[in-house]
Amino acid sequence: MAETKDNKNYSSMSIGATENIVFLTGYLGKVEIFTTDDGLMIARGSIGTKKVVKNAETGERETPTQWHRFVAYRNRAAIIDRAIRGDNEQKFRIAIRGRLNESSYQSKMIPIRPDGKPNMLYSTDVIVDRITFCGRINFANAESDNSTPETEEVPAPTGDNEVDF
Repeated sequence: MAETKDNKNYSSMSIGATENIVFLTGYLGKVEIFTTDDGLMIARGSIGTKKVVKNAETGERETPTQWHRFVAYRNRAAIIDRAIRGDNEQKFRIAIRGRLNESSYQSKMIPIRPDGKPNMLYSTDVIVDRITFCGRINFANAESDNSTPETEEVPAPTGDNEVDF
């Protein structure tokens, strides 16, 4: 019987009790903000994370960046929009909580495979339900309030595809 320090028995939980929850902390990558015809604000972007791995051939430590896509709606999209439009000279760390959403669509560049079947592309995004900014963020058009946590100062990343942590 698996018990944790809070004495909850997690081994007896059924599959139906499993939730789709994701936590990611990393550096905010490229973000696209747009508003639909009916006024819904949407932010699509990416978060860069790193994991230290050992190269099997050379034995050297490597830290490749892995990019995770996210989508934020309504107020959360507006918060991201204010942050990226503010006077922020450096990239900043962001922590999000959300759920995984898988989707598929037909490629526009190569719509049909050589065997005649549709060329389907698959995507997994995090649908954001909570955002925390780590560091000092100067929000555009924002009055001074304490609604955004400031937990630590972070260095600016360098390079186009790599993020220095």
